[in-house]
Amino acid sequence: MRRVSLVALLALLCGCDPDTEILGTLVTADGGIPSATLVELKCTGGAQLAVPKTAATDSKGRFALRGSGCLPPSCVLSTGAGFRRAEAHLMEWCKASSPSCAPGTCTSASVTIVLP
Repeated sequence: MRRVSLVALLALLCGCDPDTEILGTLVTADGGIPSATLVELKCTGGAQLAVPKTAATDSKGRFALRGSGCLPPSCVLSTGAGFRRAEAHLMEWCKASSPSCAPGTCTSASVTIVLP
């Protein structure tokens, strides 16, 4: 039994990339729902992620970015253009991290972005 527990612990801490999920909703300040709007993920600092960099909102303003890796504190979601541009810093919306990720990183976020 102890051998199985040690193997499970080593697998958890091996540095394997954890599943990463960013779920969100995009709305306008007046309550509108912008469908088919592109949301972009930007991370600096040499982040090693296997997560799509963009997603389009559906008819209800929802979007999802799924993949693997640890999201560093530098990650920002942005959308819109000109005066209607909005950004969300992911660490403000982080719901969970993984033991295989460095402290201060994130693997799961649920975001609401409001366009002006």
